[in-house]
Amino acid sequence: ARGGLGAPVATDSKGKPVMDLTGADFRVKEDGQGRPVQAAVLSRTGMTIVLMIDDSGLGLQSIREGAGAFVTRLSGKAQISLVTTGGRNIKVTDFTTSTPALMAAINKTYARNASGAFLLDGFFEVARSFAAVEIPRPIIVSVAVEGQEFSDTKVEDVLNALLRSRAQLYVIRLGNPVIGQSNALGMERGESLANESVRLNAVLGQGPARSGGRSEQLIQHTGIPPLMDQIAIELADQYAVTYTTAGTSASDVNLDVETSRRGVRLRAPTRVGTGR
Repeated sequence: ARGGLGAPVATDSKGKPVMDLTGADFRVKEDGQGRPVQAAVLSRTGMTIVLMIDDSGLGLQSIREGAGAFVTRLSGKAQISLVTTGGRNIKVTDFTTSTPALMAAINKTYARNASGAFLLDGFFEVARSFAAVEIPRPIIVSVAVEGQEFSDTKVEDVLNALLRSRAQLYVIRLGNPVIGQSNALGMERGESLANESVRLNAVLGQGPARSGGRSEQLIQHTGIPPLMDQIAIELADQYAVTYTTAGTSASDVNLDVETSRRGVRLRAPTRVGTGR
C-alpha cells in the first residue's frame, strides 16, 4: 500500500528551510521496519490552520504582532480560523484565506483580563472537527500564557484525537512553566493524571513531538513575533513524502523519518494511526 507523509520540515544548522531534497534523501521506518520511499516534494497542498491566541492580557501586544506576522507570511497558502483562549475558547473568525479579514480580527483582540484556560478542551474539539472531514493538512497553533488549566478532557483523549486527525500541534508558552502535582497511586494504576496542569504538560510534552510540530517556552514576550514568523516559514516549506507501507491493520504505527543529507535536521511525525 502507498502511504503519504505530509509534514516533514527540513532545516539547516541555522534553522533555515532546506528546499532541494528528493525522495532519495529520505528514509522512513514503520515500527522499525524500513519502507521504500517513492518521492518527496515540497507540499503545495493548502493548509487548514486553527490559530489559538491567549487574550488574557499578559504579552498581548506581542501575541497580536506574532499572529499578524504568521497570517501575513502564510497569505495565499492557508485557510485560517482565529480562536481566543483567555478564560474560555471563543471562535473569532471562521476559516478564511483573507489576510485583511484575519488582520482586522487580530487587531480587534483586546485583553479579556481573564484567568486560566481550557486549552486541552480546545485541542480536543479542534482535532475532532478536523478528523470529521478529513482535512488534508490540518494544523493547530497555540500561543498561550502560563497559568491555570481547567479542562476536564483526559490526556489520552486529546492525544488520540490529534492522532486520528493527523493534525500537527505547534505550541508557544509564555512565562515560567506551571508544574502541577500528580496522584502517584493513580498514575501507577494507569488512571488519568489528577491535576489539570499535569495533564496539560503531558499533552504539550507528547502532542507536538508525535505530530511533527513544536513546543517552545519563552520567558520574554518579545520573542513571540520572530518565533511565530519562523514557524510560518517552516509550515510553508514542508515536504510531502510518498512511501510504501506494510498495509497492516495496526491502529497506530511508530514512525522514524530520517535524511541522508548531511547537516540537515528533520522534524516529522513520530506516530500515525487511528488513535484507537
